[in-house]
Amino acid sequence: MGLEFLIVFSSLMVLLAALTLPLHREAKDEARKFSALAEARESAGKIAAAINAVYGAGPGARSQTEVWFPKEVVGIQVGGYGNLDVDGLMASDGEIRKNGRADVRILLDFDGDGRWDNRLGSTVVVDTLLPSRWWENGEERGERWVREKGVHVEDQNFILQPGTRTRHRLTFTFVYDPFHTYPRRITLSDEVVG
Repeated sequence: MGLEFLIVFSSLMVLLAALTLPLHREAKDEARKFSALAEARESAGKIAAAINAVYGAGPGARSQTEVWFPKEVVGIQVGGYGNLDVDGLMASDGEIRKNGRADVRILLDFDGDGRWDNRLGSTVVVDTLLPSRWWENGEERGERWVREKGVHVEDQNFILQPGTRTRHRLTFTFVYDPFHTYPRRITLSDEVVG
């Protein structure tokens, strides 16, 4: 009777392990994804707050913030020369509509191929106060408006190190130069500090 009990008990334990191990792995992957998204959302919020503070204070204003980028981050976009259209998002599984405000976007890679997953679930989007190229109804404001009234974020060369969690010190400065092609600019400098 004891040997039969051990065989049945051992078989049940093996079956239980075979069923729960994949669930454990899936839960662990979901927790890692949730943690990375939360950290990216916090960083995007800090970047947007710094941009908003500089924009609200006007030319000459400066703001500095430190943020952590999780190892899954493969791209960051903020409204700028070529990206003043960073408003809303079209992904393979849905859309965030344009609302007339430039976004801070953080793009993540959870499938491990080194590229943005092109899904809403792997993207963090936070609005800034900066007007985008688009009106709230999705129509383009026009090139003249962009040059005369748009506020561009310059030097978006974030120092990304995909696969490594990094801490960055970002400095934003509002510059006004009436003789520049884009008179209103917010310059950005990025320094990896950890």
